[in-house]
Amino acid sequence: LTGVHVKITDNDLTLIATDRYRLARKKVAWKGKARDPFLIRAKNLSDLSKPASLRQVKLSMDPSSSLFGITAGVRHSLVPLLDGE
Repeated sequence: LTGVHVKITDNDLTLIATDRYRLARKKVAWKGKARDPFLIRAKNLSDLSKPASLRQVKLSMDPSSSLFGITAGVRHSLVPLLDGE
């Protein structure tokens, strides 16, 4: 598992990943602005999911750069996006 495909619409956030044999898809309710799909390293998402309380998560992305920002609680991370779709 290298990357996770992230698709954000006005109403939901969809995460899709594969390990060549299985396909995993998780769709969650989301309030926000739709964005173009992108790829992010699976390890970055795994590391960010470890804090106990993730009730409120803020995502930010500058369309002109290849960086993705995630704020979960008091933890702030800026991670690079992967090339491709």
